Amino acid sequence: MLATFLNSPLKRRFVAAALLLAGSVTAALGALIYLLASGALSLAAFSGSALACLVAGTVVALWLIRRLVDRFSAPLRAVTASLQSATNG
Repeated sequence: MLATFLNSPLKRRFVAAALLLAGSVTAALGALIYLLASGALSLAAFSGSALACLVAGTVVALWLIRRLVDRFSAPLRAVTASLQSATNG
């Protein structure tokens, strides 16, 4: 099932980007937790940094979703425009 889902280079690229994003956010939060546990970071600074990390990850995820939708819908828009121009003569 997974092999047929990832048969397109476009899908593989976006899955890799999503995994990289998830790994980056996890690593950043792990580093923040380590700094909090070692006492190098106050609780207030940890809270603000963790929130900023999650907001940045969400923004990047939404940007990736938008790019994915645009890439898949571009051929459909081209076909729709072609059909409309053919019917209008």
